[in-house]
Amino acid sequence: MKRSAIPAGLILSVGLGFLYIPMAIVIVYAFNDGRLVTIWTHFSFRWFAAALSNQEMMAAARLSLGVAAGSACLATIFGATAALRSRGRSRRADALVDGLLQTIRQPGDIPLGDSPVEKART
Repeated sequence: MKRSAIPAGLILSVGLGFLYIPMAIVIVYAFNDGRLVTIWTHFSFRWFAAALSNQEMMAAARLSLGVAAGSACLATIFGATAALRSRGRSRRADALVDGLLQTIRQPGDIPLGDSPVEKART
């Protein structure tokens, strides 16, 4: 296998910079006190205080955290059952993983209104 002329460290640095530099810029500008994003005035927590005092924003944050917690729990359950299945020791785990995988495949039909439930009704 022929080695690349570009060092792997340089490729890694450019790739990570491409991912993390925009995030760092957003974080820095989040502390800008000015109304215009592109013009830096001075460091402030003004916008964080405004967001924390907004009830709709806090309700949305609570909902997002609930969805994230539910997603993490489901991912843990899926991962654990897949691990049990991969060891091949439990038929129950096989049935559970097959059911979960089928459940994961189904929601793709639902946004189109092409769900199995709708097909059964017609």
